Amino acid sequence: MITATPILVRIPRENYERYGVKPPRDYAYVYWRKMYPFNAFVKQLEDNLIKKYNDFYGSALEPAPIFEQFMSEKQVCNHVIIEGKEVRVFGSLWKFIFNYLSKEQQNILQFGLDVGFGEMNSLGFGFMNIVK
Repeated sequence: MITATPILVRIPRENYERYGVKPPRDYAYVYWRKMYPFNAFVKQLEDNLIKKYNDFYGSALEPAPIFEQFMSEKQVCNHVIIEGKEVRVFGSLWKFIFNYLSKEQQNILQFGLDVGFGEMNSLGFGFMNIVK
């Protein structure tokens, strides 16, 4: 899969210590960028996808590894209007490669293809295409 639009992942303040994130100020959250640990991106991305899946289907899947191989294409900054104010949001473009997927992983990834990966999907972020 390859990103069609940037994936946005926010790291909330309560996870800063967990991931070793040290933002320049005491923000409620930071957008993941290359300066932050890669595992923070992966964990937040997987947790977000499982949460959306569980909310939609009323299931209780536990967060588990879904993604296998990652190729970072680039980091981007977009400007969006939120509540009448221009806000900078930071995202990244990726290529994800998979070798073997269980049926459950396939279902979760298909759901992600339908609804978007990461956050702010309603603003057009986090959409992927399948590369054959």
